[in-house]
Amino acid sequence: MTVLLGLVGGLVFYFRDRTPSPQEARQIVEDARALLEKGRPDDALTCLGPLLDSPTQSADALELGGMASLQQQAPERARQLWSRLPPQSPAWGRIGLAYAKASLAAADWDTALRALRRFLKESPKDLAALEELRWLDFNLLRSSEALAVLERKLEAGDLQALIDLLETEHRRQIPQEGLKTLQAVNGQLPGQQSVGLALGVCYWQLGEIGKAEKHLLAASRKGDDAAYATLTVSAFLLERGQIDAAETLLQTLQTEGDKGTVVPPALRESYWLLKSDIDERRARYDQALPSLDRAIALGPVRKELLVRRSGLLRLLRRPEEAAAAARRAERLESQERRLWEMVDAGTHRNPTPEDCQTFSDLCGELGRPLQARGWLEIRRRLASSGGGQP
Repeated sequence: MTVLLGLVGGLVFYFRDRTPSPQEARQIVEDARALLEKGRPDDALTCLGPLLDSPTQSADALELGGMASLQQQAPERARQLWSRLPPQSPAWGRIGLAYAKASLAAADWDTALRALRRFLKESPKDLAALEELRWLDFNLLRSSEALAVLERKLEAGDLQALIDLLETEHRRQIPQEGLKTLQAVNGQLPGQQSVGLALGVCYWQLGEIGKAEKHLLAASRKGDDAAYATLTVSAFLLERGQIDAAETLLQTLQTEGDKGTVVPPALRESYWLLKSDIDERRARYDQALPSLDRAIALGPVRKELLVRRSGLLRLLRRPEEAAAAARRAERLESQERRLWEMVDAGTHRNPTPEDCQTFSDLCGELGRPLQARGWLEIRRRLASSGGGQP
């Protein structure tokens, strides 16, 4: 070992005044990787020194340097090294999740959000990354996006997501609790767009309108999360009665194409609901109805949306359709009540096969086909195991 350490030290001295050649750089990376595999991160970093300090960046060296730093329990050092990787580097497919976790540890939620989204483009079914994104969205009070992430987990085969979906929808983030977390993160690293928007939403829900406006408007002017920022500020302005400003802002968004700011799928229900609300306030009922219908088609069917649809149909003098929508809303209210009674009782956490069938039936009737199929799968597993755990 003494001989190897001497060789490492000698290499560092040798390259002090010159840049390693490509062949030498490859050898340094191989040596550092071998050291790292032997659990010697200090020596690996010493070996990588000539490449990490070189003006010519080596993606392999940066990747290994970050991994060695993590082994040293130095996530911020790892984050700094990985942040120097080019965006198109294949290394992101390997270290993207670790980079996001290191960013979360540093209270850099903006960077963590970007890193998780980028990583999931390459690995869309990575359950660990989806779970990190789900909790980050939840803590940022982005309920629609958190639910969409849980749907992705369910699609990837994680049946635990069935429980999390019900609880996330039924028991939303409490603004008072969210505010404490967000204030702590903002204190560690001020000026983040995602945190500023979430603080604005918290204050809005708590009725502190002045603080809400300050945070929302400030956060909407920076960062790259334009679609969410625009939708949030537009909804805030509309609630404040500033219809012109809300409509003008909403018109900057697109739901299709590649020009301008395109609304991601998880936010399109919110977009169409907001557009319908604006049209209704303008008495453009013939435009409000199709927008509402598009929103209903995108998400689970909810009683309040059918009530609103019934009202628009009455305003459009279509009484028979309005009555049918109202009757459907009444049926839906009964089904929703039954579903949430079962959740409140904790039935979803230890269900019988019969309970699973009930959950499946209710989810199917409430426009949650993926969840309906998931509960049938749990029922099948319970039945095959004699009624024990799936």
